[in-house]
Amino acid sequence: MSVQLFTKSILSLLCILAFAATTTAQNIIWEDDFSDEDAFYNEWTTGGTNGGNEDWVWLNDPGFINFGSQPDYGSTTASNGYIMFNSDANGENSHDVTVTSSAIDCSAYGQVYLTAENQYAFFSAATFSIAEVGVSTDGGNSFIYYQIHTDVEQNDLTSAVNPVNIELPEAANQAEVYIQFRWQGFYEYTWKIDDVKLVDSDPRPDHDMRVNQFHAIAPNSAVPASQVSTFGFMADIQNMGAMEQLNATLSIDINDGSSDVFTEELTYAMVGPDSVAENVFFQNEFIPVAEAGTVYTGTYTLSLEGNDDANPVDNTQDFIFAVTDTLFAKENGTGLYATQPADDNDYRFGNIFYVANGSDMDGEQLYARYVSFYLGNADDLAGSSVTTYLYEWNGEGGEDFELTEGEYVGPIAFNFYNINGSENGLTTIPVGLDGDFIQLKDDTYYIIVVEFAPGDEDTDNFMVVTSDVDYQAMNFYQDSVMNADKWAVALDVGNTGDYSLVGFGLDVVPVVRLSIGVEEVVNSVDLLSANTINVYPTVANEQVWAEINLDNPTENLRIDMFSNDGQLIQSTSLENVRQEKLKFDLNNLPTGSYYLRLQTDEGIRSKPFMIQR
Repeated sequence: MSVQLFTKSILSLLCILAFAATTTAQNIIWEDDFSDEDAFYNEWTTGGTNGGNEDWVWLNDPGFINFGSQPDYGSTTASNGYIMFNSDANGENSHDVTVTSSAIDCSAYGQVYLTAENQYAFFSAATFSIAEVGVSTDGGNSFIYYQIHTDVEQNDLTSAVNPVNIELPEAANQAEVYIQFRWQGFYEYTWKIDDVKLVDSDPRPDHDMRVNQFHAIAPNSAVPASQVSTFGFMADIQNMGAMEQLNATLSIDINDGSSDVFTEELTYAMVGPDSVAENVFFQNEFIPVAEAGTVYTGTYTLSLEGNDDANPVDNTQDFIFAVTDTLFAKENGTGLYATQPADDNDYRFGNIFYVANGSDMDGEQLYARYVSFYLGNADDLAGSSVTTYLYEWNGEGGEDFELTEGEYVGPIAFNFYNINGSENGLTTIPVGLDGDFIQLKDDTYYIIVVEFAPGDEDTDNFMVVTSDVDYQAMNFYQDSVMNADKWAVALDVGNTGDYSLVGFGLDVVPVVRLSIGVEEVVNSVDLLSANTINVYPTVANEQVWAEINLDNPTENLRIDMFSNDGQLIQSTSLENVRQEKLKFDLNNLPTGSYYLRLQTDEGIRSKPFMIQR
């Protein structure tokens, strides 16, 4: 398929670049590879404003600090020294920090370009985290700034190097030039800078193209065979070189482990330098075979006609997805790290799964059975609990990536888990209280989240996530062609009942999985006998009693009171109990339906009651 393409100017390389018919050898005007620690502290000046305690520092360990799956710093001379500002260690503080060179003589050069090999990652909005290069020719009294790294996406931790290539026309023919790196942000990751040079001609190779991070992947990393659905493909390609590129070809191949089962190509008539070819859809779509155990690999590959790519390593993008028997997952267990909202320890975070069919391929009714999640700092949370919620949504609303109470139904199920501190990996519990399974409907979205409720405000509540998958382009494509399976994550900061469908970004995906299946699957919850707990009166006003009778004494007894929407109202813990009678005061609670849930060493049992006034 041939595409006559329009392109848009991008700001990542910045400035007005002068292009020649061919590239010429560059003369190095000035360079610093930060191989001398003393020289950095003597010849560079740090400054700006900062509410925290961090400053620019010299390091020589490329793996000194990484986040999640972030690779070691990959600048050419990282092992002999580089400089870094650690915004993460700076904490929840705004900063506008600078690091400025000593004077550089550019008087003999009619063109001046800056190159650098950075590693830059940010956490907050791209409009708030701003990286810039400044140039001064008046003794450092004032600077003209150019924003860089605008092609780096929020929470993108995939790059070992983020290159900078920028013309500084103000520096041409000037005898006293100061170069400054400036970072405005709040509780970001890190910015590492190395191999900074000023050269006298465009430093980019003639031909250098890449497949960008913005590429459509499968809607799920794992999907049950009963729920496979159609999805399609697109990938933005970017010309990083100095010359226009004619007839570049982008292909998508899907391989099932033994052979290619889907292949298609797009040919771009021309992609100009310093531009992105964006939002071009492949003509055909793909639906996986409904066979559990099949693992697919999707590969986007970009090839150039008549030219060798100077950096072919970024001409491909891969993604993996699997067809399973019962499991829904948005991630595949790689590139894991822990995160939480910057300004609130109380939140709900999870994933959205589209159920196309409420029945399996044999016509058997399907149920939501188990939820699996991964706590990021269980050892810090021992003795506390998390609650899981399952919501039902018909897909109406969400156009603004916000889902408010009233636009979804539920929770239609909830459960909770007491953290013992030894959890290291997936924790799996039934979706419903006391192991109840929840009947699934056709053409319906199910939102499954984990809630951290108010507790010790000084204790962070971390969820394990991955940035190895990015659902932004998938959502854009699926929404554009009106395919149903298009949503990924849901985040409620502050437990308000309103959900962001962007979360921390569609490339920050929590490890929250949903298992579905037929009702006959054996329940994993040990239930106490029905007469273990007697709750009376069942319609109460000021107080309710719980009478407990166990066959054998239990070392640990916990009674939790829940509202009908899954909110934990209060908890009582006792030791060495066989028979007990407890009174619960209801005066401060509104009318409605509630549960008392008994949990012992041998099992659990819940009893409902109502408050009516």
